[in-house]
Amino acid sequence: MLSIITALVLSVIIYFMPLPIPFQAHIVLSLLIFAAVLWVTEALPLYLTAIIATLLIVVLGILPVKSAAAKFADPVIVLFFAGFMIARAMQKHGLDKRFAWSIASKTTSSWIMLLLVMIATAFMSMWISNTATTAIMIPIGLAIVLKAGRRASNFSKAMVLGIAFSANIGGMGTIIGSPPNAITVANLGSMAGVSVSFLGWLVKAVPVVIVLIPLTWLVLLWMYRPEKKHIQHIEHKFNPMKTDQKLFLGIFALTVFLWFTTELHGISSSVVGMIGVVLLFLSGLLSTEDLGKIKWDILILFGGGLVLGSAMFETGLSAYFADVLAGFLMGNPNILIIFILVVFSIAMGALASNTATAAIIIPVILPLAGSLNLSPETIAMVCGLAVSLDFLLPVGTPPNAIAYSTGKIRVWEMFRAGIIITVISALVLTLFASFLWV
Repeated sequence: MLSIITALVLSVIIYFMPLPIPFQAHIVLSLLIFAAVLWVTEALPLYLTAIIATLLIVVLGILPVKSAAAKFADPVIVLFFAGFMIARAMQKHGLDKRFAWSIASKTTSSWIMLLLVMIATAFMSMWISNTATTAIMIPIGLAIVLKAGRRASNFSKAMVLGIAFSANIGGMGTIIGSPPNAITVANLGSMAGVSVSFLGWLVKAVPVVIVLIPLTWLVLLWMYRPEKKHIQHIEHKFNPMKTDQKLFLGIFALTVFLWFTTELHGISSSVVGMIGVVLLFLSGLLSTEDLGKIKWDILILFGGGLVLGSAMFETGLSAYFADVLAGFLMGNPNILIIFILVVFSIAMGALASNTATAAIIIPVILPLAGSLNLSPETIAMVCGLAVSLDFLLPVGTPPNAIAYSTGKIRVWEMFRAGIIITVISALVLTLFASFLWV
């Protein structure tokens, strides 16, 4: 209740502050502060705050109801829905665990084992949620640690942190990998008229993932060197693949192929995703019950964030923020500007959920592109990816919290590894954006 009262008081104070912005922009700023405080404190469920903000924007006449409602059916939300359904089918038919265990049985080297588990985690996180990936991989990682003996304290620390951090990093790789990615693409389309395809995102983001995973692995080996170089060989017997598993792999492969070839056939990524979903239902791999097992609250949060972003853009509030920020950033080299934006996004992501952070900052950052002579796609992707680079504390991301809940790692131990990896990640993302994203 205190957080709600604080949100209301701050929004009223902001409303009466003398600022050089239009009346409607002032209202939206007040609503933004109200929503931001509730999102940071999580006084209400994130999706409920998004609904309340949407209703107020419509009731106060900022946006017509049709425009607001349309944001909840944005093509990127449709794409993310498709991603949720595909991930549900993968988990339902046991292919996620099958893939993870098959990777874990490839070596007896503790060092290589850690790397393989991290690679498997990052890859899975590109297609299913970071939280679900971590929940799947942590029990597998702990089972591997047991093979190293009871005294493998460092190995257990490296394993649980490696899984959590790899899930955060891997989710950056595709549009459906993490909610901030989808929010970034949706705002680019609605605010800047820039269309980012599934392949277009992947081409820029996956190289960042490929670089960060081994760097994270090296940091963890340096800080928590496994006590044993070799562990007992892991044998995990699988039954022959069932017909439904083979059928899923065929539909998944077809969907990914169509995503990769969007520019050739002209079918949008969201439509391709829904084609995959329809095939999963027609083949019996998904049923009506599965619709109730996906994260509808995240989709609602998406929609509310897009409504708030559209209101900021339409009323000129985004342009005002951009002018203020440009005054601080203009005149600096592009590489320094990008680094500042990365650090700013990481810091904001540490205060609230990554999804809510992206919903707040992307509409603010996008108008900066023209003033700073940077492309809208680059500036948005930098911030959209940076909010996922939170490795510092258990409260930072659900994967961090799951890793901490194992009891194998303390807050300080996560922080001392996380701060190094966060700095490295910020530098890597800055270098990619400055020199390779053209």
